[in-house]
Amino acid sequence: MALALCRALKREAGLRSPVLFLTARGALADKLEAFDAGAVDYMVKPFAPAELLARARAIVAHAPATGGAQLRVGDYVLDLQGHLLRHGEAVQPLHATGLVLLRSLMEASPGCVSREELCALLWQDGPPGSDPLRMHVYQLRRQFGHRFGRPLIATMRGVGYRFTGVDE
Repeated sequence: MALALCRALKREAGLRSPVLFLTARGALADKLEAFDAGAVDYMVKPFAPAELLARARAIVAHAPATGGAQLRVGDYVLDLQGHLLRHGEAVQPLHATGLVLLRSLMEASPGCVSREELCALLWQDGPPGSDPLRMHVYQLRRQFGHRFGRPLIATMRGVGYRFTGVDE
């Protein structure tokens, strides 16, 4: 089960995060199968908590070399460290507010995020003057339209906004 999940996440979903197996299965064949599925480390139970902590630290120290945290919805990949949205070869850089907005919408996809939730996320003390959320959404739609040929953010009247980068 764990091998199939690891294989699916790594190969089919494009997960780039490191995977550490903690298991009671210690045969060489089991270890090789886990590494083939995408594991970066493998520990057999019982193990000392200090060793687990040391291995986790070593993995984290090398994690930036694997590309960092990403969020994938359909064919769109949001690079959270690089502040980039990718679709095939097309790449759109994002400013800090755009990254927060898009991340929230992609995490909720295919659902919606209310205006109130987005405003609270961006401006904890309430939005500064006029309607900055509408302005940020407008700018992102324009950038995405130029770069990807579609605006990627839809307004759901009376509800909020949603990410539309998934073929429906």
